[in-house]
Amino acid sequence: MENMTAENQLVKLILTINMKPEECNYNKTSSFHGALMEIIDEDYAEFLHEQGLKPYSQHLQVEGDKVTWHINALSAEAYRKIIEPVLDKNFIEFRLEHDDRTIRILDKKLQSCSLNELFQDFYANDAANIFRIVFLTPTAFKKDGKYSFYPEIYNIYQSLMRRFDEVSDRGNMFSQNTLEQLTESTEVVGYSLRSVKFSLEKVRIPAFVGSITLKIHGAQTMCNFARLLFEFGNYSGIGIKTAIGMGSVNITERRRTDNDRTGSETGSRRPIT
Repeated sequence: MENMTAENQLVKLILTINMKPEECNYNKTSSFHGALMEIIDEDYAEFLHEQGLKPYSQHLQVEGDKVTWHINALSAEAYRKIIEPVLDKNFIEFRLEHDDRTIRILDKKLQSCSLNELFQDFYANDAANIFRIVFLTPTAFKKDGKYSFYPEIYNIYQSLMRRFDEVSDRGNMFSQNTLEQLTESTEVVGYSLRSVKFSLEKVRIPAFVGSITLKIHGAQTMCNFARLLFEFGNYSGIGIKTAIGMGSVNITERRRTDNDRTGSETGSRRPIT
């Protein structure tokens, strides 16, 4: 990838691997995270271990009879240190030590999204006012020292804002005032959720999967802010432990038709990524 810089690129590497769908579950991603740390430079792996907010996320996904491993980089350094070693044409397999198994890579696909393009879209194009968030892997938040496993709007926006400011070179784009305005302007108009547990070593973290539909009220600026954050969220994930495989999302923007007044699941949708 040419002209890769920390301030203008988000990168998603999708690896098709030789696993069967029935072999995959939510908790398998922690083993893949361990494998990833063995693949990359040892010093950088140690650096990442000491970081609070991680400049990457990863998760497993089943699509029909195909299993894919998604690795997302949120900075230039993460791209160079994480994505490039895996993208190397000579890297075709890796070990899952926990399973005592070698995983073969069948295909590699790279996607990217420019932060500059997100900002251009923010200023140039009006966003829709309805968005659907699908939580692909168990999602949770940490609030007042406790796990919160319900998709509170405030927690969703706060998580995305913190990550965005961590990787952007534009300073603190999102203030507490903006966070509160977004929260007050957003309403949950539909949901399909269930609680699950995400096992990590000896801890079972309470979490949720499923989907919610959000409607943004008020000024167009709020819709545009929401879209920018949600587009970023398709790479960063939402909530805690996204590097381990939690909080992976797919967010789509939906434009309301003339006959659609309720924010229901009908109508046209435009994938953000």
